[in-house]
Amino acid sequence: MEPLNFGHSICNRWSRRSFLRGTSLAGLCWLTPVGQLLTNMAQDAPHREAAQSIILIWLGGGPSQLETFDPHPDTAIPGDTKAVNTSVAGVQFADGYPLLAEQMESLAVIRSVVSREGVS
Repeated sequence: MEPLNFGHSICNRWSRRSFLRGTSLAGLCWLTPVGQLLTNMAQDAPHREAAQSIILIWLGGGPSQLETFDPHPDTAIPGDTKAVNTSVAGVQFADGYPLLAEQMESLAVIRSVVSREGVS
């Protein structure tokens, strides 16, 4: 079988194996100075105080977002769930979380996570 010719003579000189060796070596050579540079930058960066704790609420099989953190006020979607304002302007939680709504300025609510977990 003849090697592919894409109009470049280099295709005729390199086998697939030698090409992979060459690109692997080039990748390793490139990563060495870049890795060192990133390490130096991380060491020079001012240290921020790390979080002391994190609470993850995974609602697999639990209440839906319409009954908790995304109540869709003034629509027919949430049914009997009402929305309450939080301590952050423009953010609302379901009325079952009044104390959590007061603490919203201390929270990070992520509403964009998508998972295939539990989906058959």
